[in-house]
Parts: sequence; C-alpha cells; structure tokens
Amino acid sequence: MHSDLAPLVEASLAASAAGDAQAAMAMFSPDVVARYAASLPFGGEHAGLPAYLAALGRLNEEFRLQVESAEVVAAEGDRVLLFLDIVYEAQRTGRTARQRSVEVLTFDSGVVVAVDVYHGDAAQLVELLRRP
Repeated sequence: MHSDLAPLVEASLAASAAGDAQAAMAMFSPDVVARYAASLPFGGEHAGLPAYLAALGRLNEEFRLQVESAEVVAAEGDRVLLFLDIVYEAQRTGRTARQRSVEVLTFDSGVVVAVDVYHGDAAQLVELLRRP
C-alpha cells in the first residue's frame, strides 16, 4: 500500500472544491489517459493532459455539477479508488439526477497516469440532455 497516494488525492479534491484548478490538476501526468463511457458526449479515451482537460471542459459545458461528497475509499498498490456523489444538472434542459460515480486513479512515480470513470448510470446522463 502506498500511504502517500491517498493524501495526494485528498489534497487535489480539496483544491478542486476551493476552485483552485491548477493545484487540483498538479497530480496528473502530462501523459495521463482518461476513459469515460463512450455513450457520453465527452466519452471515450482521452490521451494527454490537454485532451483530459478538454473532456472535463465538455462535461462542464453539458452539466452543472454539484459534488455532494468525494471520498477516497481505497488506496492499494498504485491505485486509488474514489466514490463521488454528484448531482448532474443538464445545462440545456435543466433536468437533474443524483448519481454515484466511481473513479479509479492509477499512479506511476507519484503522478496519475490513468483515470477510469464509471458513472452510476451513463444512459441516464445522456437522457438528461434530451428535451422532454
């Protein structure tokens, strides 16, 4: 177990909550690979920090996010597991849903090299974007 990984992630989460994006992203490798469900507008594999930031930008274009809780639930080997309880509000429709997302962060040499994001219900998020 890498006892130093959980505090790195917790510091990044705190920086993000405080609106300090630069500090929040400091733990990510320039070569990070992020993966989201392909069905999402920001989905697929995003290789490199600029591509990951673009995916996050697209996420924030589509949804207003309210993170209700973010918790490191495990740190074992080179991986950290996060649970995030988030209210998603579709920017276009105003429709909302509360979901738990799970993120698996993979570290190498003290930086995140992979982010695998599992939304509680990706199909529900897509549906929020459709006009009723």
